[in-house]
Amino acid sequence: MKAEQEYAVRIAKAIKQQETFCLTRCKLIGPKEAVAELLFKAYRRRVLMTSSEFIHTSLLDEYIMKVAGWLCGENPRLGVAFSGKTLGNGKTTMLKAVSDTVAYILRNMTKVPSSDLSVFYIKAVDVCQLAQNGETDKIESVKKMRFLHIDDIGAEPAIVCRYGNKLRPIADILDFRYDRSLYTACSTNMETEGQIIGMYGERTMSRYSEFFATLHFEEYSFRTERNRILEEREILAGSEVVFRISRNCPDSPGSQK
Repeated sequence: MKAEQEYAVRIAKAIKQQETFCLTRCKLIGPKEAVAELLFKAYRRRVLMTSSEFIHTSLLDEYIMKVAGWLCGENPRLGVAFSGKTLGNGKTTMLKAVSDTVAYILRNMTKVPSSDLSVFYIKAVDVCQLAQNGETDKIESVKKMRFLHIDDIGAEPAIVCRYGNKLRPIADILDFRYDRSLYTACSTNMETEGQIIGMYGERTMSRYSEFFATLHFEEYSFRTERNRILEEREILAGSEVVFRISRNCPDSPGSQK
């Protein structure tokens, strides 16, 4: 707790010295190890919230240190994208953990204007649903969030049609945030330029490549590993039940003395 308090004080001083607070440009936000500790706790909590088995691996530690490095400004790009085609490899959980960590940092900064405390997480498909419903005011609000986390971009419809109008809400949001150099984090299953072009066009792809630092998540599925562990436990539990039943059953007539 003391380390977190000292870290919060350091963040507060950094914010006070800058007119516009930006995590990736603020070199005074504290040691990467402190950020990694907060990220790890947030990631673990997110996993446990789903009643899933938390699996601590060296690969997870590697991801956390890389993300912490981005948050601390080791990479100057204002966006970060967690990519990888394998399902269940931790991209969404990491994105939520980043959102939680940023929110935690800002909540402890009492001198930060409330307008700078907007930390938001949303799925790309939900953004498209807002567009489909004509809720343009909500999309504008999402677009202008100070710290925006968009989950699973590329899984949403490329084009949303409303009353004959063709809308591209995610591409519009990405272009808007690129133009204004706004902190943006996302997760995606897209891995190639061709996939990005197919979804958003060459212009957005070019901006995407320039704007986002990409962290590739390897073809390891935490979800599959959790299922394997659960299956092994069920098998062991079943074996134990059978063993207990066999011990409690009376001997067969042919074996009685």
